[in-house]
Amino acid sequence: MIKNKEFILSEVKDYVFITLGLLLYSTAFTIFLMPYEIVTGGVTGMSAIIYYATGFKLENTYMIINISLLIVALKILGFRFMMKTIYAIFALYFMLMFAQSLMPLDANGNFIKVLGEGQDFMSMVIGCCITGSSHCCMREQIQGYVLRTGTNIGRYLYSKQLFFLPAVWRNG
Repeated sequence: MIKNKEFILSEVKDYVFITLGLLLYSTAFTIFLMPYEIVTGGVTGMSAIIYYATGFKLENTYMIINISLLIVALKILGFRFMMKTIYAIFALYFMLMFAQSLMPLDANGNFIKVLGEGQDFMSMVIGCCITGSSHCCMREQIQGYVLRTGTNIGRYLYSKQLFFLPAVWRNG
């Protein structure tokens, strides 16, 4: 009974920190990076580039790309292994949508630049510091899961030979 209670508390703590990290990320991304058309890495960055180029909603592109990746990952890793990732993807989707709906728009329909015109670099520094901090909140929970279960996704994928690695690295 005590182990179940500890497990449940640990899982609740993980989801709380993941949610807090996603809230920080979506807020910083929407307030400091989107108005200045600054992109980040990963799926959110690719979605931002598509949004800036075409006007197609960022959160929709984010979801399309992530669902495609999830389908492949679910077949390889299974649902239980991916539960926190699935939660994080859907939570960030709704948080980005909500944060963008709260942002004030100028006369042209663009997001208001909170720090003012010409403050692209300062906005990037602040936005990246906050989004980086949000990753720290979430990473501890994910690494804790990896350490508790003894699982390493990279090693797992490598052992299954699911992606190409240069021969030097593979043999080294």
